[in-house]
Amino acid sequence: MKKILVADDDIEICKLIENILSDKGYEVFSARNGKEALKRLYNISPDIMILDVEMPEINGDEVYRTIRKDEFYKDLPILMMSGSTPYNENADFQIDKEFLSKPFDIKDLLYKVEFLLKEFNAKQEEE
Repeated sequence: MKKILVADDDIEICKLIENILSDKGYEVFSARNGKEALKRLYNISPDIMILDVEMPEINGDEVYRTIRKDEFYKDLPILMMSGSTPYNENADFQIDKEFLSKPFDIKDLLYKVEFLLKEFNAKQEEE
């Protein structure tokens, strides 16, 4: 079972995503801020992370950059989310495939999660 870590300070968003992804067979964990997200990342070792851009403690951009600098997690699939769109064109992630605008469509969420997991698995097989 694939593990997903959802980091968002909005409890309702976390519950919604957890319900959607749990129904699809994923094991879902949540964090309420960037600091908790990093702590849970190292404890859970998820297969993918869904990360809100605007969070207290440490924002999503900082969490993203921290993860990308970590040798073990540098290739972890991360789906960034934000209610503030359009997002910064200079972002470290790819807006087209690694970003989800809030409010989001359930089909878009599922598509992006599955796409990122498949892409990651294909990359792992190449190595």
